[in-house]
Amino acid sequence: MNDVARRVGDRWELRFERRLRHPPAKVWRALTEPEHLSRWYPLTATELDLRVGGAIRFRDEEGTEVRAVITDLAEQSVFAFDEFDAETGTHHARFDLEPDGTGCLLTFRHRFADDEWAGQMHQGWLGCLDALGTALGELDPLGSMDVVAGKPVLRFRRRLAHAPEKVWRAVTDPAESAHWFPAAIETEPAIGAAMRFRFGEERHDLGGPFAEGEVLEYDPPKVYAFRWADSVLRFELVPDDSGCLLLFSHTLSGTGTTGDLPSVARQAPGWDACLDLLGARLDGRPAPAPEFLARAERYVEEFGLGRGEVRRSGEGYELRFERDLVQPPAEVWRTLAEGDEPRVGGPVPVVFTHGYAETGEVTAAEEGRVVEYAWLHDGVPAGRVRLELREQEPVGTRLVLTQTVPSRLAGLRATALAAWQTHLELFFAALHGDVRCPWPAERTERLRRDYTTELDLGTVHETGDGRYALRFERHVRHAPEKVWAAITEPEHLRSWFPAVVEFDLRPGARVRFGVTAEQVRRYGMDPGHVTEGEVLRADPPRLLEFTWGEETLRWELSPDGDGGCHVVFTSVVGDRDTLAPAGAGWHAGLEVMVAQLDGREVGWSPFDRAEQLASAYA
Repeated sequence: MNDVARRVGDRWELRFERRLRHPPAKVWRALTEPEHLSRWYPLTATELDLRVGGAIRFRDEEGTEVRAVITDLAEQSVFAFDEFDAETGTHHARFDLEPDGTGCLLTFRHRFADDEWAGQMHQGWLGCLDALGTALGELDPLGSMDVVAGKPVLRFRRRLAHAPEKVWRAVTDPAESAHWFPAAIETEPAIGAAMRFRFGEERHDLGGPFAEGEVLEYDPPKVYAFRWADSVLRFELVPDDSGCLLLFSHTLSGTGTTGDLPSVARQAPGWDACLDLLGARLDGRPAPAPEFLARAERYVEEFGLGRGEVRRSGEGYELRFERDLVQPPAEVWRTLAEGDEPRVGGPVPVVFTHGYAETGEVTAAEEGRVVEYAWLHDGVPAGRVRLELREQEPVGTRLVLTQTVPSRLAGLRATALAAWQTHLELFFAALHGDVRCPWPAERTERLRRDYTTELDLGTVHETGDGRYALRFERHVRHAPEKVWAAITEPEHLRSWFPAVVEFDLRPGARVRFGVTAEQVRRYGMDPGHVTEGEVLRADPPRLLEFTWGEETLRWELSPDGDGGCHVVFTSVVGDRDTLAPAGAGWHAGLEVMVAQLDGREVGWSPFDRAEQLASAYA
């Protein structure tokens, strides 16, 4: 979000930026189709002639007509018009759309006369842009996802202009469901009845769990639920005016390539397509054109299915991506290799790289399945990259990509994660025939910033005794001895620790925490207030653990083999409500501590920084 108000000559201009998770084509509809524009714009659009010079007619709440003329237009890119209002003068509105991964960047400018209405414009548009986000979601809704007891649960809503009895028949009658369900069903209408699923035009019986199921609920015309292999499908019909609301959920098994989280990238857009077919069948319309790629990309973005994860591994980290692909391994490999097969000892084919790191030689290769190679830093091998294609059930390929990063190069993780995510996004599109060039550098940079923030945030887990552990990892370019001084010596603690500390570094010794001058000034705290704790463990310069009231603080320092230090700081608290303020506070303090170690000046207070970070930890 980047909002600006400024003077332009004798007029005011408001500028708003919004990164939307919807593609330009969809946002364009919300901007230029009267029925959708009216849902979020402050006036109701009654007519819109979509061409330069074309007229737009609006109507306000009192029924007064407001006229506008389109001044600039580029399909799915630029939409601008002059709006004429007798009371407030001429207004110029301009919307610019730029692709941003699977979504887009919307820039909206509103230029108007400098009058008494100017102060109200900004707040008004904030509400309208929020309404635009809601309208976009309703224009082409995605399903939602929860994870319950480790199982992904997909939920979909469809408003249908048909009585529940008609929809019930389309859902439960095997002769009707064959027109939209992904398999032909053989069963009886009774709880406990066995089900048999057959696939394809030839109605093949695959055998095994994918061919078997059981009716779990049967309450006409309200609820129908059944087990299919290890998952559960449930249809609920709720009367809604002259039609009904269909509530459909799919509870996946949570295990294997048929029901784990990556498989949602295939399952969710697949169910959208099925439900679209159901709606068309009920309406008597032709089957809609398939939109698997666009839908799958939106689900991957919405649910974070394309993001990499970071795991501790040996003396460093492993970056890991896992993607569900609907194509068989042979087809995936052909698209990936493009005829340039990797050979052990040879150079790495460019299609297996992303251009943000120097590569060494191929160290392992199995045609159609595996390639592994060294990546270099300053010309020296620093870690390995491994890409592997695995079979997945019931169809397709599971792509697993990993990269090892030593602790001393932890600062490169965000760039590598961003580059690999971009690479896999482009590859996913190419598998569906959509080759995108050139490389979207802005997308990669935005992802890099996101990953940087994410890596700096603490992680939370329950300790098993009703408390919560907030854990931070940092890598610094300084020896453990120097970091030890920063976390134990009062003259260093004074710059970043949220208390005045008096240490006696012996297990069992008491620790005193006094109030800082800034806490007195900001919050009116009693300057004489003191809390206490106890040193639990002290092993210079590697381990320090002590209590502070009900909180337990633990520092683990380990050398990285290159003169630096890996720092793990854990704060254990008893109240979940304190996690957010504690996370923001410790995050800010660690930033100051690292800057102090580096010899960098910090021109801000960690208390101010904690307030800025509060929303990230909420």
